[in-house]
Amino acid sequence: MTGFARLDALINRLIESDQTGAEIDPFDVARELGEIRAELMAMPTVQRSPEDLRHFRCEACGTIMHGEDPPDRCARCGKTKLANVDIESARGS
Repeated sequence: MTGFARLDALINRLIESDQTGAEIDPFDVARELGEIRAELMAMPTVQRSPEDLRHFRCEACGTIMHGEDPPDRCARCGKTKLANVDIESARGS
């Protein structure tokens, strides 16, 4: 199941729990949200630009930065963990 499908399923479980009064463990929800977030952050999501610059997403705040090489730090939050989020097939190679 993809991250988006897992997110939809979790939302449905939360709605059902709210409507039926069934208890749901908040730690299970938090764990699953963390796993879904990690899966979505790891997905390539951006096509390369016409200038053929690569796209790098900060794994802390989600900011997208452009360049031939990854920046040392995120321009917004200053964190150093950046992921290349180019869709490989869009490179034309």
